[in-house]
Amino acid sequence: MKRSSIFVLALCALATPAAASVVCVTPDGQVHVGDSTPPGCKVQEKYRGLVKSAPGPGSPLSRRGEIEREAATLSDELFAVESSRVSLAPVDPSAFGNDPEGWQAYESAIAAHDARASELDGRRSEIRWRLDLLRRDFDSLTGQVADANGGRPPRDWTPMRCPACAR
Repeated sequence: MKRSSIFVLALCALATPAAASVVCVTPDGQVHVGDSTPPGCKVQEKYRGLVKSAPGPGSPLSRRGEIEREAATLSDELFAVESSRVSLAPVDPSAFGNDPEGWQAYESAIAAHDARASELDGRRSEIRWRLDLLRRDFDSLTGQVADANGGRPPRDWTPMRCPACAR
């Protein structure tokens, strides 16, 4: 192994995970290890990936995590709303008297039932709309990652994890 290769490997080993992801050589022969490349620095392809960088704020991995956490929270909320909607008992007319007071009480019960059903339906619609926006954000992010990776996302870029999205 050449002396320069050993030096580059030693630099990779010493670099902190959050600080480096590329190894390159400047025109004057200096080796650079970091997230960005200085002007004129030639990236050493055979060392690419030896040093992993932690996802920082604003990175695709960080944004992916935000999207998937929000989708999981919304999925749980959607499950709770749908459970409440299914368990919303219908109003039984036989529980009310067959007189003007009973009729009025029955109409009040129907109105309350319908208002609650409408509230739950509205909440479900809002959650589904927000999940759709998250799916679009994820699709856009996947496109950005693919563009940065030569037209295709990396193999470890899996589909969005979203329990409610499959429903």
